[in-house]
Amino acid sequence: MNSSQNAIDQIPAAAVSAMENGKKLEAIKIVREETGLGLKEAKELVEHYVKQNPAIKSQFEVRQSASLHGLKWLIISIVIIGLTYYYLFAK
Repeated sequence: MNSSQNAIDQIPAAAVSAMENGKKLEAIKIVREETGLGLKEAKELVEHYVKQNPAIKSQFEVRQSASLHGLKWLIISIVIIGLTYYYLFAK
């Protein structure tokens, strides 16, 4: 068994669950709290785990896509509100 497999075995079940739900930052936080690793090491460990598990990687991609879609609509809404305010009150 190599050292990367040993490191992956250290990942707490709560962190794996967070990753399965597409919550990478939460998984990194859990790994840091429960293993005592630094931020860089915990991030690398989580990213390595994701690379080894294609199903989890696809969850992250879906979640990121949904986040970008929501952000796009937020920006559009802000622009519309700003233009409405400008035309109604600024003139």
